Amino acid sequence: MYRIWQWTWDRYAAHYHWAVAAVLFPITLPVYCLWSFLIVSVEGSGQYVKAAVITVGLALLVHLWIGFGGRWWAAGSFPAVYRLLAWLP
Repeated sequence: MYRIWQWTWDRYAAHYHWAVAAVLFPITLPVYCLWSFLIVSVEGSGQYVKAAVITVGLALLVHLWIGFGGRWWAAGSFPAVYRLLAWLP
């Protein structure tokens, strides 16, 4: 596994975050869908399609954030998050 990440770093160093996001998206999507489908089944509503659409959209947003490499945080766009992280031990 180390060689795969090293090859990715060597080949896509400038776009490493995007490469990681592209690899992680198809791996994590079934896990996200599993949890959302579990919640829908416990509710008994049967709206699996709506849950899948929302889950894919939110997973895409999470992986876009990974692709940007946290530059939004580095830019100081979320001062409340900084205060929360400073408060945690």
